Amino acid sequence: MTDKMKITVLFLAILINTISCMNTNEKISKNTPPPEEFFQGKDLIMAKAIAESNITEIERLIARENYDVNVRGQVTSHGRVQQFTYLNYAVLIRNVKSAEKLLQLNADVNLIALDGGGQLGNMNIASGGKNRSLMELLLKYKVNLNNPLAESPVNPLLIGDSDKSLITLLIENGADLNHQNYIDGSTPLFTALSIGKFEYVNYFLDQGANPLLLDSSGNSVAYLVQKEIEEGRLSDFGLKEYSKLLNRFKNELRIQFPLNRNNRKSLEQSISRYENLTKEEKDLLGSEELERIDKYRNSLSKGVDLIERPLD
Repeated sequence: MTDKMKITVLFLAILINTISCMNTNEKISKNTPPPEEFFQGKDLIMAKAIAESNITEIERLIARENYDVNVRGQVTSHGRVQQFTYLNYAVLIRNVKSAEKLLQLNADVNLIALDGGGQLGNMNIASGGKNRSLMELLLKYKVNLNNPLAESPVNPLLIGDSDKSLITLLIENGADLNHQNYIDGSTPLFTALSIGKFEYVNYFLDQGANPLLLDSSGNSVAYLVQKEIEEGRLSDFGLKEYSKLLNRFKNELRIQFPLNRNNRKSLEQSISRYENLTKEEKDLLGSEELERIDKYRNSLSKGVDLIERPLD
């Protein structure tokens, strides 16, 4: 597993642990992230109404007090800048009642949350809690399952006790298994391989997942399988499963081995993901993201990677 893949899996595990610790009771419980961690000023009034399922107050604030249902709060909490919409927060605390009311009042189901530099779509948050009711609600309101700023919502469902029925629900409603994480380029296939869930690696391949897509380090799943076998550090079980995958890649998918890491193409794809964003999405990411992409462009023009090594 690459360092970036380890970081991705760790982030998913932290998110899911945070969500799984929450009480599903509609009243604010001691395990529910308090509104103060996400909102301040007048936005805190709305957030408290959301946490308490006070539908009448939610309606009043929007209709009478002219609250913007799609405003995004900004609070530094636990050393991280949290920027959540009201709907993001309702989904985070698993409050189906408040989430549905916000959607009825025209909350944008596709606005993402910014969590200390990470981007979370509403379905990412709901699937992290493996909450079928919330997931079905978001699907009802046509949530984009392939949000260009967020990773695939299939990923959180792989961590811990996987629920294949929820994964299938997302796939049947349009989740693209080849949707790449905006930052690291990974897909659910990378995640399943990195945590050793070979049942899902094969299931995703059956559903059309592409093992040749590159992450931001220039690795493909097919290359990582080849590399792990070559390095000879796998357990007997791991070697058996990786060898079966290698044979499947060769015989069924007709992939030609040996493969190599492709840093040049991964840089090009990272730049392309940024360039394909809307102006609104680029503005949300801000100047620091543009600086990161400019570094990638500069590396390509010089023919070196980010640490000045020659590209392939």
